[in-house]
Amino acid sequence: MRRIERVALAQETGNALRLLQEEVDAQRGQTVFDPGEHWKGKRTSRPILAVYASLKLMAGARERCMYCVDSAGSDIEHFWPKSPHCDRMYVWENLDFDPVTGNINARYLLTTEAYSPKGETTVKVLHLDRREGISAGYRKTYKRLCQLVTDWTDRQLPVEYLERLRETDDHGLLGWFLHGSGQNEPAFSRFRERHQEAWAVCQQSFC
Repeated sequence: MRRIERVALAQETGNALRLLQEEVDAQRGQTVFDPGEHWKGKRTSRPILAVYASLKLMAGARERCMYCVDSAGSDIEHFWPKSPHCDRMYVWENLDFDPVTGNINARYLLTTEAYSPKGETTVKVLHLDRREGISAGYRKTYKRLCQLVTDWTDRQLPVEYLERLRETDDHGLLGWFLHGSGQNEPAFSRFRERHQEAWAVCQQSFC
């Protein structure tokens, strides 16, 4: 699963989601309540379309899937499934951008802020994470980011440098470069020494 920056929803959209969740909470005790049908009926409503637009923005210019990072995202997915967890159906933090694909990754659990142990074991046993297309995409993004900051090392930074970094990072690697061991990569190490103030801004922007 790629690392993403969750954007803030417009107040109108956030309020609309809360009203939809209240509607679900009032109905879910009824035996005839069907979470899937409720979601299907609201899928093309204005607030859900606004959510979809926000998720596409979070996915980046190439709109890559949040799970496999290789195919294009195409729909809204719930971290916590609708049927057993209808109390989270319209909660912004429970919504993600999902592909129509056979790629499988461990689910990220909001309650523990970690990947599902069962899911990780399944991925490992079945080698679901060994996909050449995905690893090739990561390598390409790695090289593009390194080249970008190398080009800036001995030059004045462009005004839109944060936007350029965000557009280049198709696979969510900036968190690793700025906060993890990626800081020691030669290109980013030189960038940090040359542009210390910009480095601090980047760390705050891509936490």
